[in-house]
Amino acid sequence: NMKRVGIIGHAGNLGKELVSYWHCIPMPCDIRFEDTIRQTFEEVKPDIVINCAAITDVDGCEDYDTDEKGIGRNAVAVNFWGAENVKKVCICPVIHISTDYVFDGKNGAYSEKSKYNEPVNLYGWTKWLGEIAVLTPRIRNGIVVRTTGLFGRMDTEDFVSKITSTVSKGESIGVVKNLEGNQTYIPFLAKGLMYVVDHFDKFAETSILHIASKEIISRYEFALMICSVFNHDKSLIIPVNSSDVDGWVAKRPVKGGLQTKLARKMGVPIYSILDGLEALKSE
Repeated sequence: NMKRVGIIGHAGNLGKELVSYWHCIPMPCDIRFEDTIRQTFEEVKPDIVINCAAITDVDGCEDYDTDEKGIGRNAVAVNFWGAENVKKVCICPVIHISTDYVFDGKNGAYSEKSKYNEPVNLYGWTKWLGEIAVLTPRIRNGIVVRTTGLFGRMDTEDFVSKITSTVSKGESIGVVKNLEGNQTYIPFLAKGLMYVVDHFDKFAETSILHIASKEIISRYEFALMICSVFNHDKSLIIPVNSSDVDGWVAKRPVKGGLQTKLARKMGVPIYSILDGLEALKSE
C-alpha cells in the first residue's frame, strides 16, 4: 500500500523524520498563502497530507503586536489560518498535528473526548483555533493528531539534548517539578502517524487522536530518567517551580498530558518514555 504522503512543515523535527525515514514527500510552501500550497499540492499530488507546520515558540508567541511584527501575530497566521488554508486547498485527507496546550492544564491527562477549556497562553489559543479550523466542518475525514513533549534523534535540539549537554559538563540545571506531560520520542510518533496512514479507513469515525508516550511524568522526573539512561549524575538536576524559570514569559499548562487509550485500542503502536530514551541511546 504505497500511498503518496505529502509533508507540510518538512523542515521541522517531525517533518524531517517523516521525509528521511518514511519516504514521505516534502511539500515546501508557506501555509499563510493559499497559492503556495496549491502549487506544491499540484506538483506532489499526495493521497494524504500531514500538516506539521506550526509556530511553536511558546514564549515568543506572547509577543502579539497588532502591526503584524510579533511572533504571536505570525502564530495566528500559521497555526490558525494556515490550518484552514491547508484544509481548503488540499483536496485529500489531512492529518493535522496539534498539542495538549489546547487545554488549560488544570486536570490532565486529557482524552480525545475532553472538553476544551481556555488555553493558558497564546500559543495554545492558536493551536486550538487550528483544530477548530480542521474539524468544522470535518471534510475528507481529516484528523487532528495531538501529541506533546517531543524529543528527537541525536542531532535534535530539545529538552533531552539540553539536559545531557549541561550535566555532561558537570554543570547543574534547574528543572520544573510541577509540569506534567508525556515525553514523546519523535521516531515513535512518526511510526504511529504512518500506522494511521496505512490503516486510514479504520479512522473514518475518528476526528481526534492522541499519539504520545504511554505515561505522564513531570519534567523533573524526566530529567532524572535521562540521567539514568545516559549515565549522568542525577544530583546535578535541581527541582524548581515553573515560576522560578528564567525567560519564561508564557504560562504553561501544569497538569497537561494526553491519554492514549484510544490509539492503543485502534492498534497504533504506543511506547513508554523509557522505550524512547533507550531507542535514542542505541542510535
